[in-house]
Amino acid sequence: MATTTSTDNTGLLDYLAPMLLNEKGIEIRWVSVGTGKALEYGRNGDVDVVLVHDPEAEAKFVAEGSGVNRRQVMFNDFIIVGPVSDPAKVKGLSVTEALKKIAQDGAPFASRADKSGTAYGRAAPLEGCRNARARQGEVVHPDRAGRCLKR
Repeated sequence: MATTTSTDNTGLLDYLAPMLLNEKGIEIRWVSVGTGKALEYGRNGDVDVVLVHDPEAEAKFVAEGSGVNRRQVMFNDFIIVGPVSDPAKVKGLSVTEALKKIAQDGAPFASRADKSGTAYGRAAPLEGCRNARARQGEVVHPDRAGRCLKR
């Protein structure tokens, strides 16, 4: 199975895998990548299952004949984090408004750079994210994102 880094990071698969083995006799192994890469693995036949969270990309994946039996099992919550001093002045704004302001003001901004649904955001609120990232050119590799947020 190919799944997303965010799904893998929840620990859900580590929790469910032994149950699936014990109850159904099915051993599950997975690789954790961005949505784009997971769907690529599916297209190539490298995996039997993809567990991702980008409804538009998933619909295209099924429509092109690469997948069947799509089920929605999760969704994303997008949040903005930053210093308490709020140098971007986005506290209290919606994610959409905050990303637009960050892009318009050229405020420092970091995003994942893994071609995932989270990074490229096919959801409307993330249009500002793409603009902000392109403008500032700052990225944080997903493996280091958690450590950066803990500082």
